[in-house]
Amino acid sequence: MNQQPNAGNTGTSNIKVELNEAEKRYDISVDGQFAGFTEYRETDTEIAFTHTETLKEFAGQGVGRDLVAGALADAVTHGKTLVPYCPFVAKYIRHNPESAPDIRWPNSPRLS
Repeated sequence: MNQQPNAGNTGTSNIKVELNEAEKRYDISVDGQFAGFTEYRETDTEIAFTHTETLKEFAGQGVGRDLVAGALADAVTHGKTLVPYCPFVAKYIRHNPESAPDIRWPNSPRLS
């Protein structure tokens, strides 16, 4: 889906973000190694991001940012409203509002 050489602070790493529909999440790999995921829940009109996690060995390298950027870019192509329940996703969108042209801010921190 999304391949980003030299993305973030990972130097010459090959970053790949992929939709994992079976697990209802987007996965990220760095040089072929699984590095994290962001989970979502979906309705006909919305995609709600609920949790994002990167493996500790990838901490501080921009992997989480690359993951969310790739996941949002793909989700936008489906024409759904983005709902950031995950605090990391919400922070990313606040700093990069162009990444989420159609957004609904949730009233609570968790998807019910």
